Amino acid sequence: ARCEGLVTELQEALRLQEELVRRSSQATSEEESADAAAEASAQFIQVSQESDALREKLMAAQQAVLSLEGQLRDAQAGAEARERELRAEASRLQAELEGER
Repeated sequence: ARCEGLVTELQEALRLQEELVRRSSQATSEEESADAAAEASAQFIQVSQESDALREKLMAAQQAVLSLEGQLRDAQAGAEARERELRAEASRLQAELEGER
């Protein structure tokens, strides 16, 4: 009878030990999951910040392109006006030369 009691106690102790191991494993798994979630969240925040910074750089580059396009249009208009002036001057000089002959 005493042995049966000890066997029962031993079985109960083993069951409790298995339960503790299971709970410990589950807690470790939950901690690992929480750690992984925290790491993923930190990475997401970092990627979002990098994406925002790149978006800002892209917008600045687009503004620079628009500015350069405006400057190019102005320069082309100036060059065309100067070309017209030079052609008019050349025509005037040509007419002057022909008049002298």
